[in-house]
Amino acid sequence: MVQKNILIIDDEDYIREMIIDFLEIEDMKGIPVKSIADATEKLRMGQFDLILADINLKNENIQDLLNIMKRGKIDTPVILMTGDQNIDDILVNNNIVKDVLHKPFQYKIFFDKIKSCLER
Repeated sequence: MVQKNILIIDDEDYIREMIIDFLEIEDMKGIPVKSIADATEKLRMGQFDLILADINLKNENIQDLLNIMKRGKIDTPVILMTGDQNIDDILVNNNIVKDVLHKPFQYKIFFDKIKSCLER
């Protein structure tokens, strides 16, 4: 089985580290970044099977990343992560966004959503 590469976009170190640890258990590779600029650079340099992106990045709007992906014709599926139970429908009603993960994560739900997106 080919290892899946997953881009993790979150401005909190401990969240990125926790997700990397979770992914390693399932033989997936997490590539962490803490900003949209870093994510954009990684997307231009490599292929990813999935993107996990926090909605609430400091001083950044995740919609900017979705717009960059759309303009660049990057169709990597995105799962948005949030601690907010009420998220903007505009984000979810986007053909790039495949699902939403609510923090705190439950391990089984976390992987059910990831595996579902990877199988599409």
